[in-house]
Amino acid sequence: MAKRGLGRGLSALIPAFKADPEQIVIEQVPLNQIKANFNQPRKDFDEEALSELALSIKQYGIMQPLVARRLDDSFQLIAGERRLRAAIKLGLSTVPVAVKESSDTESLEMALIENLQREDLNPIEEAQAYQYLIDNCRRSQAEVAKKIGKSRETVANTVRLLGLPEDVQQMLACQKLSVGHAKAILSLKTPKEQSAAALRIINNKLTVRQAESLSGATKKTPEEKQSPDSYKATALKLSSHLGTKVKVKKTADGGKIEIKFENEEELKRVFSLIVGDTNS
Repeated sequence: MAKRGLGRGLSALIPAFKADPEQIVIEQVPLNQIKANFNQPRKDFDEEALSELALSIKQYGIMQPLVARRLDDSFQLIAGERRLRAAIKLGLSTVPVAVKESSDTESLEMALIENLQREDLNPIEEAQAYQYLIDNCRRSQAEVAKKIGKSRETVANTVRLLGLPEDVQQMLACQKLSVGHAKAILSLKTPKEQSAAALRIINNKLTVRQAESLSGATKKTPEEKQSPDSYKATALKLSSHLGTKVKVKKTADGGKIEIKFENEEELKRVFSLIVGDTNS
């Protein structure tokens, strides 16, 4: 089989592993000989997007080869599962494959990094991919960050998302919550508080800033610990309703409510929620 150089997209993947592009062989491989990689970080594939990709392949062909390694009697996919699925949709018999000799660890690294570089994983899939590289490929956060061209802080903050309760992770994966919301929720100490805060954010359609205020309101200060439980419950309900931090305090002659706002616009928003009138 004649050897030829790689396309731009594929060559961008290989250098991270210091492979010689001239050692890569492009072959037409039967679909039934290609096995998907079970370590694929992307778990959900958008059917509409796959159909669009299949239409593009039908019109123009597969512009960028898949990447796989040769096993005894088959090929294990390293990169290109969307293209593989689209080819199956079209009923193609063969697809172009860049065949690369690699170890289990190298194959896993390539599969994960190829997907991370595409930037179309959801935040939880991205976090799981980082963690898998750290645990199974024995890479530090700094090494992972260097390979994908991001800061170590970005990798560290993304991995922290795996500390959220499973139900909150699912909300994040389904885009019901943003990463900004999730970071605010992480400031809460218990899974129960985190799950409750996530539901309040979704049900009340809170912004990230409002979520930060809400999560701050659920942290108990020494002053709040001295207040009756009913005061604390009222503060939480008001915080949820107003989307900002609220304190209900006991005083010598009764009590007082403190409502936090950042600026005049925030004040008008809170005022409107309380009295239903923004013209006063």
